[in-house]
Amino acid sequence: MPGSPSATVVMLRRTGEMLEWLVLADSVLVLDVAGSPEPVVVCDDREAQVGARYRTRMDALPGGSPEHQQAHAQYVEAMRRHRNRDDGFWVASVDPLAAEQAQTGAMPAGEVRAAAYSAMELLAWSTGSGWPRGGSCWICPTSPVLVS
Repeated sequence: MPGSPSATVVMLRRTGEMLEWLVLADSVLVLDVAGSPEPVVVCDDREAQVGARYRTRMDALPGGSPEHQQAHAQYVEAMRRHRNRDDGFWVASVDPLAAEQAQTGAMPAGEVRAAAYSAMELLAWSTGSGWPRGGSCWICPTSPVLVS
């Protein structure tokens, strides 16, 4: 239903010796994995991919101008048409099928030294990098964020 409240979701769950994850909407999960030189990044960037197709005009206009406000309204309407659609992006809202569209995975819990999660906008803002290359974010030890 357009305009319904919605949310991004990042979940971690420990099941026995496995760490399972689910990422939906504009969120990112970063795992510090033993023996890996780079972190494992799990993201659902479909909203950003769809949005990039509609942002050009809006981003070129001066913020706060009547033209920018009109372009923003058109952008919002275009994004609504792609929300919770196969050719668009998925968010947690009134459609339970969205859960089936999440990015999921698992790995042995003993291999994960730490995990951090954030909405992409917050990560891009905190790193100053646009998304998510370089910069820093808070890393939490895995034990406090695991759900058993």
